[in-house]
Amino acid sequence: MAIFFTIVLALSIVGMVSLLGVKQWELQTNNLLWVRMRPRVGDFFHTFLFWVERVLPALAHAWARRAIAAANAWVHRTVAQGVLFAEHWLERVLHTLRHTTDAKRVESRGVASVFLQEVAEHKKKLIRRSKKLPKE
Repeated sequence: MAIFFTIVLALSIVGMVSLLGVKQWELQTNNLLWVRMRPRVGDFFHTFLFWVERVLPALAHAWARRAIAAANAWVHRTVAQGVLFAEHWLERVLHTLRHTTDAKRVESRGVASVFLQEVAEHKKKLIRRSKKLPKE
C-alpha cells in the first residue's frame, strides 16, 4: 500500500511540475496551447465535478436510506416471527405441563388425615377470632 501511495505522489509531483513548466512557457512566448479545447475541457470537468460532488452523494444517500429501511423492516419481521415462535413453543410446553402434572382425582370416601383435621380446626378458630375483633 505504501508503494502505491509513493507512486501516486511521484506522479502528482511530475504532473504539477509539468503544468508549471507549460504555464511558464506560455507566459514567456505569449502562445497558448490548446486554445479551442480549453472551454470544452472546462465544461467537461464542470459537469464531472457536479456529478461527483452533488448527484452521486445524493444517490448514495437515497440508496443508504432505502437499505436502512429494508433492514429495519427485515429486523422487525424477524423479531415478530421469533416472538410468535416463542409464544407457540411456550403454549406447547404449558399444554404438556398441564397434561403431565394433572392429578387424577380419586374420590376417597375415607376420613381426612389427622394433620388436615388440625389445620381445618385452626382455620376455623382464626376465622372466629377475626369476626369477634372490633372493626376499625
